[in-house]
Amino acid sequence: LPRHSFDCVITRAVGSIKHVLELSLPYVKKDAQIILMRGRTGAVNIDELEFPNAPKLMKEINLILPYGGQDRKLLIFKPEVS
Repeated sequence: LPRHSFDCVITRAVGSIKHVLELSLPYVKKDAQIILMRGRTGAVNIDELEFPNAPKLMKEINLILPYGGQDRKLLIFKPEVS
């Protein structure tokens, strides 16, 4: 995959927040978004966001999935511009 060429990365239930962000960062443009879907217990652990070039958490959105009513959380990150 070409590096720094994607506008958005969307993941669902892949791994820890830190691991998913570290895997995603090489592939997104600087003005991109990284969107993670987490379960209802997908609260952000601030310690997970402290690593070199960590993206900034821009927004948390709580939602309920249709056809089942499960609680989910979308976490929207933006890479730090250097």
